[in-house]
Amino acid sequence: MSAPLRLGLIGHPVSHSLSPILHQTAGRLAGVSLDYPLIDVAPEDVPTQIAALAPEGFRGVNVTVPHKEAVAQLIPRLTPTAAHLGAVNTVIVHPDGALEGDNTDVGGFTRALELGAPGFGRRKAVILGAGGSARAVAFAAATLGFGEIWVLNRTRARAEALIAALSLEAGYAATLGAWPEAISGADLLVSTLPHSIWPIEEIRPQGVACAAPEAVICDIAYGGGRSPLLDAAAQAGRRPLDGLGMLVHQGLLAFARWTGRGPLSPADEAAVEVAVRQAASPGRLRVRSRAPSGSGGH
Repeated sequence: MSAPLRLGLIGHPVSHSLSPILHQTAGRLAGVSLDYPLIDVAPEDVPTQIAALAPEGFRGVNVTVPHKEAVAQLIPRLTPTAAHLGAVNTVIVHPDGALEGDNTDVGGFTRALELGAPGFGRRKAVILGAGGSARAVAFAAATLGFGEIWVLNRTRARAEALIAALSLEAGYAATLGAWPEAISGADLLVSTLPHSIWPIEEIRPQGVACAAPEAVICDIAYGGGRSPLLDAAAQAGRRPLDGLGMLVHQGLLAFARWTGRGPLSPADEAAVEVAVRQAASPGRLRVRSRAPSGSGGH
């Protein structure tokens, strides 16, 4: 019998993570034996941990906040998506010990959007926040062909920096205070903000009804389908979409890279998402104790 595939998640903190449920379920369905520990790594220890992956027998790891950008600087070999974003959420350890950095957040968000809200419009997207997850969502929106991509952040300079870094020709920057105007007619609104800052008056979700009638309103923070923004979307008759779909599908893309087995069947994908949703506290927000603005995660 072959040894279990050694995988894992590095971040700080990681105790909240649903990724072990995700990958253990995917492994069972694919017939792959694996170990998936949670590895809490302080920022100053990230270089040592990355260097130890191959010697310690890892075949790959996921990377979550706050280490995605740091890991991208430590691995010379990056996929085009990871290089463009300057962020790595998946490390592949090749048989010769070489490391490759990938970013499956873009594909995970796209897959979740296409499955969870089919037929969405592509005229205007509005993204709240300008951190690492906002970069992935903005890049996905550009890839999907949105005509306008608005990035709103507490500081406009950071929103402008995101647009410049991704070379978004259709990008527009504004502060969060401009959100009632920016959301007008939007087909897609995505919050990448930690739930802990929602009480701030300027970003309280009051203007959801200004979005297009068939708009998709997405909150990528953890939650069992509930958040102030998603509740407001449902009340306004818009299509709410939580972040668990993105979590599942970015993880499944990483799983496929590690195992080389290709994607799971649609039925198995759905079974993994059911397992993750059952593990998430129903009706409650899963909030990190130290989540920087724009975080999304595992």
